[in-house]
Amino acid sequence: MQFTTPDMGEITISDKSEACDFIKDSCKECNRKYECTGENAAFCNHMKNILVAKYGAAEGCLKESRIRHSMGVANFLFAYAKSHDWSKEETEDLYLTGLLHDIGYIDNPKGTDHGRLGAEILKRNGLNAEICELISCHGRFIENPSRKQALLWLADLCVNRDGDYIGYQKRYESIKERYKNDPERLFQVYRILEYLQIHFSEYR
Repeated sequence: MQFTTPDMGEITISDKSEACDFIKDSCKECNRKYECTGENAAFCNHMKNILVAKYGAAEGCLKESRIRHSMGVANFLFAYAKSHDWSKEETEDLYLTGLLHDIGYIDNPKGTDHGRLGAEILKRNGLNAEICELISCHGRFIENPSRKQALLWLADLCVNRDGDYIGYQKRYESIKERYKNDPERLFQVYRILEYLQIHFSEYR
């Protein structure tokens, strides 16, 4: 995945190795915030159980395009954090947030209120409150977002359904078509887009 940073530098990562290896190395001993509590929790094993059970095999699992998009968002966040010298813990958190931000589409193919529903799934499975809050708000505009929230908005609107970086303006055109019968949802995305145009114009 390639994209341009604010200083116009090109950042490239491998979506099949570098980001995945980073998060695997971070939780080998399960000694941070990924306590394994709850039937589906496997956060010390990088969400493996929940990803396989919910994304890959369960009835009503996520579409392949939703999985590719989520991986692309995770990799974008990872690359951004690495290129801007965020701490290892912050980079881990951003990667996990991107990976699971659309989990609320499980058994909810139209994605209605999927941010809140996804956050509820993850809370039940032991993920920390900050990440759950980011996921809960990723599809709706809030005033004075944290820098992590703003980055999740950016990544979500810059990565298409194939997991490729395309910039938020081009992606917004496809979103307008998909959400044309859901004016409130489209309005929320538009408010987020306005914020991105002010604060992240270089990702247009």
